[in-house]
Amino acid sequence: MSSSSGTYSGSNGHMCTYETCVLRTSLTVDNFGRRFLGCSRYKVVPKCPFFKWIDNPTCVRGNEAAHFVQQKMDLLRSELQLAHERERAATQVAAEATQMAEIAQDRAAKATERERKFRASSVQAKEIAVRALEQERKCRIALMLSWFYLFILVMLFSCFSSSENVGMMKLSLPVLAALPLPPKAAPLVAGDLVAVDLVAGDLVAGDLEAGGLLSHVSAGVCGAGWLEANQGAPLTVYLKSEEYH
Repeated sequence: MSSSSGTYSGSNGHMCTYETCVLRTSLTVDNFGRRFLGCSRYKVVPKCPFFKWIDNPTCVRGNEAAHFVQQKMDLLRSELQLAHERERAATQVAAEATQMAEIAQDRAAKATERERKFRASSVQAKEIAVRALEQERKCRIALMLSWFYLFILVMLFSCFSSSENVGMMKLSLPVLAALPLPPKAAPLVAGDLVAVDLVAGDLVAGDLEAGGLLSHVSAGVCGAGWLEANQGAPLTVYLKSEEYH
């Protein structure tokens, strides 16, 4: 490297002049406060050794005061460093607080979502319960109606069966053929036969004007019933093991 007329040329090709250099101040004890010219790239590697004093050497009293000034500056540096550390700590605490706030907000959002889902499920459960009660009510009504209809059918079947039995009994009753009757003026005696209308269920009134009383039914032709007159006996008619007076 070479230096001439206020110009310094380094091995890396960098050249410093009075125009490109910067004014700096020495903070050492022996030269405290003494100004000098230095390379503008003194903080960049590789460093440039360009150097030129501007002020005269520091006096003795200045050197004595330099120690106190140096202590004051060291204290300021430590306070500045402590302030930076406090700022970094505050920034970290703020970041942690922000993160915790985000976590709390996320938890609150999740809790709100869970509450919304719970309310929705509660409403759905209520709707299901209402539908179940309505279905149960409908089933109960349907069961009652089915039992009612069954009772009606049983009653109708019973009535129909009774009517059919009565009809069959009427159909099974013999229809007496018209028989010649004795003259109404002649009294009925034992052994006389009198025709009775069994289909209508009543005795012919004109057949009893002679005052004869009928006693019992005797077998006849084609299932017809015959009544045999018997003086002084009550009227007794036997039809299918049932007794009529």
